[in-house]
Amino acid sequence: LAFFGLGSGSAAGGSSLHHRLLRANPLLEAFGCARTEHNANSSRYGKFIELRFEPTGKLVECRLTTYLLEKSRVVRHAPKERSYTALYTLCAGATRSERSTLSLPSSNAADSFAFLRPNVPRPGEDDVGRHATLREAFEALGMPPQDQGDVFALLAAVLHLGNAEL
Repeated sequence: LAFFGLGSGSAAGGSSLHHRLLRANPLLEAFGCARTEHNANSSRYGKFIELRFEPTGKLVECRLTTYLLEKSRVVRHAPKERSYTALYTLCAGATRSERSTLSLPSSNAADSFAFLRPNVPRPGEDDVGRHATLREAFEALGMPPQDQGDVFALLAAVLHLGNAEL
């Protein structure tokens, strides 16, 4: 995607569409990628990106279609694998206030949720950093803080539902 943006705007960083397109990728990865035994950041969905350019080469439109999300990964995964990245990053990167509001434990939060166990981090996995990148992407795309909080509340609700005993 960065390659296509090179001719799509000013030398100072391209068009705002180009910027938003690149900033959307961390969101797609957080909500659509998971660690598998053979790939640390495996896409668990299909993605079709349609880019439209002016005759001058400037990027003017982008349409993104996602499909076939592997929904079962939310509730179970193999022992050496992980569920979706956004669930782990929330557990690692939530602020103290968010932890209180969302009833997340103060430490080892991922280990507290059945849907995320077993949670065996690999060397170099930085869920705190990924959560910061996710927040930056939300902000770059113009998502208001209240809406961001709603997304985090929904993720926390999924995690808490996994701990419900029937």
